Amino acid sequence: MLSIFLALMTLAPSCFAAETLVRTDFEGAFAVNGIAEGWQDNSYTNWGTKDLAFAREADNPRSGAACQRLTINRMGYITPERTGWADMGALQLITAQPVALRKGTVYRVRASLRATGLMSVTIQLRQSVRPWSPYIGQTWIVGSTWQSVEYVGVSSVDDPQTLFMIRLSELGSVWVDDVSLEALSEADMAALTPPAKRGNLLRNGSFDLDRANWHGDTGWQNLKAAQFAIETDNGNPCLKVTGGDAGSIGIVSDVVTIVPGRPLHVSCRMRAAQETHVRLRTVLMHAAHAEWPYTWTDADVGPEWTTLEGSGIASFVPGIDHAYVIFTVDGPGPVWLDDVDLRQDGSTEPVPLPRAAVIADRHPLALYHDGEPTVLRLLSTTPQGVPPALIAWRVTDFAGEAVRAGEWRPRSGRDEKRLDCSDLPRGWYRGEVAWTHEGETRRNECTFCRLPPAQRTGNPDTSPFGAHFQVSPAHRALGRAIGVRWLRLWPPNPTLWSTVEPEQGKWVWNDDLIQAYVADGFRLFGMLEGPPSWADPNAPGYWDQWEAYVAAVVEHYKDDIRVWEVENEPSLRWWRAKPDGPTRADAHLEALRHSYAVIKRANAEATVVGACTAGDFARGTDGLMFAQELIAGGGLQLMDALSFHYYHSYNLALPMDEQAESTLDSTPRFREEMRAAGRDLPILDTEGGVYNPASCLTYRPRAPDNYAPMPADAVARLIVRMYVTQIAAGVERFFLYNAFIDGSPVAKAWDSLVEGDGQPRPAVAAYATMTWLLDGATFERLERPTKDLWLHHFSTPRGELVVAWSRTGTTADLAIPGATRAWDIMGRERSAKGKLSITPNPTYVLVNR
Repeated sequence: MLSIFLALMTLAPSCFAAETLVRTDFEGAFAVNGIAEGWQDNSYTNWGTKDLAFAREADNPRSGAACQRLTINRMGYITPERTGWADMGALQLITAQPVALRKGTVYRVRASLRATGLMSVTIQLRQSVRPWSPYIGQTWIVGSTWQSVEYVGVSSVDDPQTLFMIRLSELGSVWVDDVSLEALSEADMAALTPPAKRGNLLRNGSFDLDRANWHGDTGWQNLKAAQFAIETDNGNPCLKVTGGDAGSIGIVSDVVTIVPGRPLHVSCRMRAAQETHVRLRTVLMHAAHAEWPYTWTDADVGPEWTTLEGSGIASFVPGIDHAYVIFTVDGPGPVWLDDVDLRQDGSTEPVPLPRAAVIADRHPLALYHDGEPTVLRLLSTTPQGVPPALIAWRVTDFAGEAVRAGEWRPRSGRDEKRLDCSDLPRGWYRGEVAWTHEGETRRNECTFCRLPPAQRTGNPDTSPFGAHFQVSPAHRALGRAIGVRWLRLWPPNPTLWSTVEPEQGKWVWNDDLIQAYVADGFRLFGMLEGPPSWADPNAPGYWDQWEAYVAAVVEHYKDDIRVWEVENEPSLRWWRAKPDGPTRADAHLEALRHSYAVIKRANAEATVVGACTAGDFARGTDGLMFAQELIAGGGLQLMDALSFHYYHSYNLALPMDEQAESTLDSTPRFREEMRAAGRDLPILDTEGGVYNPASCLTYRPRAPDNYAPMPADAVARLIVRMYVTQIAAGVERFFLYNAFIDGSPVAKAWDSLVEGDGQPRPAVAAYATMTWLLDGATFERLERPTKDLWLHHFSTPRGELVVAWSRTGTTADLAIPGATRAWDIMGRERSAKGKLSITPNPTYVLVNR
């Protein structure tokens, strides 16, 4: 029988008609190539060869007697011996017949999936010709047990030749069963949409709650950040924003939950000191994969209050579940903003609601060191005629335990209660408020940290603690507070070729930016990278132009930057390699040949760093293979240190010391390969961290590119263990990526230390504790009392320090001889007497032997 057919299907009772376009249960015939009837292979590779397999699988189908198995054994450069992150291609299984998409029609996709391990799988409706854009789609992280997946999406195009595709690009196998695609009517889907909430969805649209739930984008390279303040205008508070040295100001609301299928309307009042152009956007967030402007308003505002409004088309956009508002102000301001209203109820009538917030008195970058007063502000606003709500508040610690709690009945109007938290021990804390009005409970949150002293006295030149952060005052303050000693300029990018020579022969120097970092005591790690558009890498004379750039930038910054890395992640530049020609390593070697001697002539004391491979040196990894190719080509003679990058992501969630091959094993073994080649170089991890961190505020969602986000406590644990493990393995320095304050109200990939508005995550306290206790430390030895315990011994100015942890999912009671003091991962001192409970979260123990 045919396993794909067209039909009309009647759904459950309150149901609606659904046109079934694709339905496959994989119970029908399979072709000799292992692909089910009605489907065909549409796979591709960008370079090299591919080894794919398709099969009828009768072992453990989701239903019936069979399912479809899809396997990638090789994809271009990527094999079981050479893994990698680049887009080398993909296995693409499509229906034999295209799907006719209709503009405005809502489609629902359902399937059952499982995989050999954690793998990402995408099911999408996609353009069949260049540029092959996906119209509707979603990606899931699939594990070894069957998972039912479903999503809906609306088509924005008419395309009778759309591809319906199952897509994967990672090595391993995925099993697929019970796939269906249905076309639903907008009216029927909208009928199933719940009613919208009444009133303003924003938590603090009138700024009665100070700056709570509003963010600012500090910009990438702004020495002076925008200033946010609450002012009073005719007795009512409003937000005043004065720009820094950027060309524009970003003002962002917090994210709110919205109802799919309902129109959105945003309005506000705004004025400016001088006529200023403003762009007002409402950004919608799809539950799985997209983020885009929904309403857009451009206007000029001047000294008089001006009302701005924007409305989205009232079409059904399924899967949308969050939204936020962004104001982009062209120019330095100042501007004043008030009465920001985001609604879905179709009304403009005020809906009086009590509202509340909790923020630290240093909000949003709420960092407090030993001895500094720490105050939380409970804020409330109650409209006239509405009885004040009883507000329950509490403060919880890293373990989720309530360390403060109470209730507060505020007065009508605006009211504030201040909570003294100065006696709390070091650590990360979340403040929470909750109140109920007309049967609905609402919440608001904030975070803050109490940290050890900021001063670090160890030699910064030998410190292993590096990071990536921007140049604004908030970023530099964060770096100083947590003990970062080294900064890799990627970004900001003041040393890139395209930055310093945007036009041939025209040199632009960012001396103020560099001096701001130097004045704060940071050691700088320069990048040689980024050809400008006028420099053609394939044209004659390119390398002469490159050498002129290298010589100029190294000479100009020789007093402030003494370490230079040549190219970022050249191992991912697959387009440089040819099947029968030069390898990626050959291309990087060429760059090193035209850099090493030039750098040394400009600054004889400079350190040149090469390789910069994506991935570590574990057996079978692409990082190892690329580095070995460099060694074979004589690359060790063209660098003074060798670098790599390592990230945790959804499929590398275990700490690096628990991986199948630990960095503790692979790095020393690779060092032996360097010794055998005649030059034993220092090894640096110049970029790494946690790819997919979750927000530490419970109401904030992940960003569209942040699949399967890791909880904030796991991120803190992983970061500390990455540093300590790499130090123990002989890695000289690790640069965490990243600590960006970009104003985003969602949890973005890569941003592991702070929320987008600067509120600290637990990793901030964990990092500060680590650098405080390991300041000036020297690694001595690793002790493994059992296979599930790691004890790292350091000599420090305080004496011998042991950093101990257990395997994920285990705990152990352990007596450490001579223990005199102990601290947990957050820096809180704990008893060192008797047996210590060792968990996967690192514990620091001072030993007197």
